[in-house]
Amino acid sequence: MANLIVAKEYLDNGYSVCFCKDDSILCSRDKGIAFIAFFARDKRDFSGYSVADRIVGKAAAYIYTILNVKAVYGKVMTEEAFGILTEYGIEASYETKVAQIINRAGDGICPMEKAVKDIDEKHLALEAVLNKIELLRKGKID
Repeated sequence: MANLIVAKEYLDNGYSVCFCKDDSILCSRDKGIAFIAFFARDKRDFSGYSVADRIVGKAAAYIYTILNVKAVYGKVMTEEAFGILTEYGIEASYETKVAQIINRAGDGICPMEKAVKDIDEKHLALEAVLNKIELLRKGKID
């Protein structure tokens, strides 16, 4: 629990995501899911870590299951993400629970959530997220 409290403090200080396990703290101010997706792509293991994240949707939840984290707090978390995390035995908590994550423009669903909409397997979800990141970086937005 102490690790999650520390991770949440980093969110309160402007970070978008923070991993914490005892004296090991890894944070990012980057927007979006790429920071955690690249850890999963590179097969990093965060067993025992607690994570605080600004936004946790289905895509992020599947990535956290791959990373083997112990606990995830989302300032905003979807109902589906909460279900996925608890199904995998990850302690899940949130400030606000929502039905879906909205894109940055505020006019539709988040592209990462669209990418995993019909996927129910964590490694396929990661692959879809990585593909979507690549398309967005090339300026191909749908």
